[in-house]
Amino acid sequence: MKKIIFLLTKDCMSKESLPIYGNKLFNTPNIDTLAHNGTVFKRHYTTASSTSMSMSSFLTGKYPYEFSSRKTYKPVLKNEFNSIFDILQKKGYICHLIWDKTWMDMAWKYVREFGDENKTIIHNIDIAQPAGSHKKKDAEKKIIRNDKKMEETYNKIYTELNSIDLSKPVFIWMHLPHILKGRNSYMDDMEDFDNIVGFVRKMVGDDNIYLTTDHGHMNMHKGLVGYGFHVYEPIVCIPLITPRIDNIKSVDFLTSHLDLVELILNNKIIERKFTIVDTAYYMQPHRKTAIIGERFKYIYNKETNVEELYDLSYDPEENYNILIETYYDTDRNSIVRYDELYYYPYKDDALKAYCELKKKFLKMYCRGTKNQEIKMKLRKKFSNIKFKIKNRL
Repeated sequence: MKKIIFLLTKDCMSKESLPIYGNKLFNTPNIDTLAHNGTVFKRHYTTASSTSMSMSSFLTGKYPYEFSSRKTYKPVLKNEFNSIFDILQKKGYICHLIWDKTWMDMAWKYVREFGDENKTIIHNIDIAQPAGSHKKKDAEKKIIRNDKKMEETYNKIYTELNSIDLSKPVFIWMHLPHILKGRNSYMDDMEDFDNIVGFVRKMVGDDNIYLTTDHGHMNMHKGLVGYGFHVYEPIVCIPLITPRIDNIKSVDFLTSHLDLVELILNNKIIERKFTIVDTAYYMQPHRKTAIIGERFKYIYNKETNVEELYDLSYDPEENYNILIETYYDTDRNSIVRYDELYYYPYKDDALKAYCELKKKFLKMYCRGTKNQEIKMKLRKKFSNIKFKIKNRL
C-alpha cells in the first residue's frame, strides 16, 4: 500500500467545469497532467446529490439508505460502518482532514465517519466564499472577485499542507469549498483550484493523488441552477481522476463512489450493472431516487409519486421522459401525444429496462410507517409556511 494517500475533493464540481471532460474555457495544466498520467473515469456516479450524504457513503462504501439510524437529515452517531479512516488508522497511518471551518457545523455532525476522532487531525481553515444558498445575508449584494483574498486563501491552504509530516504513512483528505474565497461563483475558481492541485503534485507526487467531488451542479441544465434536490446527470455523474490503474487510461463503463475506498486502497475498479443515487433520507418527503443502469435511468419522486425514465445513450440531456405519453402544448392549447411528434425508436428496450430498474428500486426502497410519513409531511408544510411568513416580514 502507498505510504502517502491524498484524496482531493472540491465540493459541487461538475464534469463540465474541467477541460479533461470537454470544457473549452479554463486552463488547468495540472489537472490535465494528472489525467494524462492517470486513469480518467467517464461514467462515474456519486451516491447522493448532497454533501453529507455523499461523504458518509464514499468514506464507507455504503449507500445512504443503508445507514440504519439516518431517517432524516440530523446529527448522527459516529462510526456506524468501517470507513477509510478506520482502515488506515489500524494500519498505522496518520489521518488528516483539511476543509473550511464551516463544515464542522454543516457536515461533521451529519457524517461522523472519521475513524477514531481523537486521532484524526482536523485542519479547519477560513477559505470558503459564501454564495447562493450558502449566503445568509445581503443575498442581492454582488460578490466581487478579489485577488488579494485569493492569495490569502492560497496561503492558508499551503500553510496547513506544509505542516503535515510526510515521513510517516499518511492519509490526507482535503475537501475544498463550492467557491474559494476571493472568487464569486461556481466554476469561477477552477484555474485557482488547478494551482492548488499543482502545489499538491509537488508535495506528494502524481501517483498518490485521487481527485473527485461529492456531487455536481445543474448549472442551468433543464432550467435548474442548484444541486441537492435532483438526480439528473450534471449533478450525479461526476469527475474522478486517479493514478494509472492496470495501464488503463480511460474507464468508460459504469462506476460508483460506493467503491471509492476499494479503488483507493486496492487499485480495484468495479464495473457496476446499476447504481443508486438519493437526494434525501428515506423519511424525508422531498426524496428523489435514481436507479442508473448501463443505458437507462429510472427516477422516482416520493413527494409527487411521479416516475421518470431516460435513455442516457439516445437522450443524454434527459429531455424525454419515456414514461409520459402525452403533454400539454401551451403554444397550441391542446394535449399532444409524444410519439406523434418525437421520434424514439427504442421503446421496447426502454420498457424492458423500466421493468428491471423498477424491480431493483422496489427491492431497496423503504418508507416510514403511515403515521411517521404523515408527521413528516405536516412538518414540511408548517416549515414552508414559516418560511413564507418570515420572507414577507
